[in-house]
Order: sequence, then structure tokens, then C-alpha cells
Amino acid sequence: MEKSQIVLMTGCNSGIGRELLTIFNRSPFKIVATTLPKPFAKLKRDPIAESERLWIRRLDLVDYPKASLIVAETTEKWRAVDILINNAGISYRSVVEDMTVDDEQTQMQIDYFGLMHLIRDWIPAMRERRSGRIINISSAGGMMAMSTMGSYSASKFALEGVNESI
Repeated sequence: MEKSQIVLMTGCNSGIGRELLTIFNRSPFKIVATTLPKPFAKLKRDPIAESERLWIRRLDLVDYPKASLIVAETTEKWRAVDILINNAGISYRSVVEDMTVDDEQTQMQIDYFGLMHLIRDWIPAMRERRSGRIINISSAGGMMAMSTMGSYSASKFALEGVNESI
């Protein structure tokens, strides 16, 4: 891969996203790392700090205008991303009858619709350049469901389906 690759990653405040950020931060890539508003301050104080090639941005995936603004800012400063890593996600653990409509909508908003919004914002530039990668971090829950994770599995099944179509 080129040294000037531009990577945008969601969900960098903990878990897989945090580890990916640590790894990519040791590379020559330019990185836009997004995190939820609450962990943003903690991430900014961590040993990983913003630099010429690392931007840390607040992003709640249900805030589509903010997501599109990050796309515009990145394009203006560097250009369209080469690699989009959709890692952000949540997991409601509950049997189906105990889930509320709001909880189910939040699950789908973050684990599917929010990621799809970013894909729709970036994929035209990738298609135009005839290059780019989209990596959607999914789960075994997207291939088989457990009785206490129906909504989570539904969101991951949806993500698996779009992965195949892209």
C-alpha cells in the first residue's frame, strides 16, 4: 500500500477500534479516528495524541450531518479516504420481548444505518478513482443468532448482507 493512504476508522475509543488505532498510528498512514463524544476527551489525553497525520473527531453515528461534515473536512484537508474501517457498534443483550422499539432502533441506527451513511458518503469517490477499501467489522452474531442477542444479530446480519453486495 502507498505510504500516503488515508484511513477513516469509527469506534476508536475502545476494543478493536482502539487497537487498530494504535497499530495504524505506528504506520505512515494519515488517520481520521472517530469516537463517541463522551470518550473523546479521554482519547485526546491518551498517549495517542493528534498530530499532522492523526485527527481525532467526535462522532455519534446517528448524527448524519456531523458524519458528512467529517467527510467534507477530510476531503478538503487530504482527499477522499482510501480505507474506511467501520468498527463502531453497540450490543443490546436481551430477549426479543424485553427490547423496546427505541432500543431496537438505536441498535440498527448505530450498527447498520450509521455505517451505511459513511459508505454512501465515501463510495462515489472510491468508484471514481477505481480504488479504495471498505472494511466493516462484523461479528459471529451476523452469521448465527443467540436468544439474548436478537436485535444485535439482526443488525450484524444486515451488515453481512451489504458486505456481500459491495
